[in-house]
Parts: sequence; C-alpha cells; structure tokens
Amino acid sequence: MTSQDATKVVLGIATAIVFFFLLHTLLSLGKNSESTYFDYDDIKDIAIQYNGEFFLLDSEQQEDVIGILNDAIPATEELLNTSPETPEFEKVIIHSHKGIDYDILPLGYVNNKLIFQVVRFKAQAYHIEDSGGELRSIFRNRLNIH
Repeated sequence: MTSQDATKVVLGIATAIVFFFLLHTLLSLGKNSESTYFDYDDIKDIAIQYNGEFFLLDSEQQEDVIGILNDAIPATEELLNTSPETPEFEKVIIHSHKGIDYDILPLGYVNNKLIFQVVRFKAQAYHIEDSGGELRSIFRNRLNIH
C-alpha cells in the first residue's frame, strides 16, 4: 500500500467517525431533554382511574403512553380557553420504582389530543399530547369503552 492509499484510508475512517458523531448529535438534539418527563426504566406501572376503579396498562401500553407523554408540549393559553371534551377517566397514575407517584390530571380533549397536568411538575402547567388520538384509543381500549 502506498502512502497515498494509507492517507485515503485514514481520511475515510476519520470521515466515517465524524459522520457518526454528527448523526448521534443530531438524533440527541431531536430528543429535547426538557420534553422528556418520564424515564422508561423508572416506570413500575401505570393505572387509569375510571369510575373509582383502577385499571393497569400492560407493558406495551405503558411504553406507548410514556412515549406520547414525553413528546407532549406546553399547552397554549388559547387551547386552555377552549371548551375541551370531557375525558372518560378521572386520572392516570404513574408509579415509579423510586416510590414516586405522578398523577396525570386530564383537563380534556381537543381534537382527540389530551390536555393534562402532571401534579408533581410545575403548578398549573398544562401540556398537550399530539398522538392523533392514539393515547385516547389506548385508554378507551383498556377501559373497554367503544
């Protein structure tokens, strides 16, 4: 191998390393740490309170719900001033392995998007999820509401 060939190999490897580093950085930026509210590994279980009874979600439903809640954004004043559709449940409780319970209090649905408050987070801060009705479908399926 000539020195030119060796230089090309080293430059190729260096370019690949830089490319993968940039790709990793861009993917990390896509997951805003401020919008990640719950750690998947810390979730023990999730229950929906409906008519005073609690209904546990299975592990697949839990992962979907956490993903949807983690992607939620702060609700605007305009959204909070609308007349949201009443949710079918009283609250969602997320139990963590650390012994912390998070109460998710629903304000209501606007265009099948849940507006909610997490009690342990900033007081009076409401968020809205954007799952296109997937979250509502998960809850309704678990509660056997059609």
